[in-house]
Amino acid sequence: MARDPLVEQLNEAARGDLADYNALLKICERELLCLAGEELGDLPGIIEDKEALMGKIQEASDRNASLWARMNDWTGEESVRDELGRMVEEIRGTVEAIQGTEARIAEVLTQRAGEVRKAMGSLSRAGKAVGAYNPVRSYAPRFIDKKE
Repeated sequence: MARDPLVEQLNEAARGDLADYNALLKICERELLCLAGEELGDLPGIIEDKEALMGKIQEASDRNASLWARMNDWTGEESVRDELGRMVEEIRGTVEAIQGTEARIAEVLTQRAGEVRKAMGSLSRAGKAVGAYNPVRSYAPRFIDKKE
């Protein structure tokens, strides 16, 4: 029995979405590891990859929105609807994992920002301490014009 073209398109879209969200989860995990470590040199590339993938996900969402809307009126086999439902649940689980990773990224960023503020305060105090060693003038220099 031939499958409905709508079902095939939705299956393909859901598989693509799942692959993209799994890739996004891996990128978020790389970002978290990078932020938690000492070396931040890879961070710009990771963020660039993340932004590109998020753009791709948004384009796919826009492109497939009409397919999912047509599914609401679909009157085919219930097993097919259940199969799509399972795929959607798997996507939802991956999105929840991404959100959890993003929350941990936000925590690490907050912690790192606090470390930077503390380091900047130390630098400021060190600068003041170094300033104490500057020579102090006890006289006001003046220009003396002598006529000879």
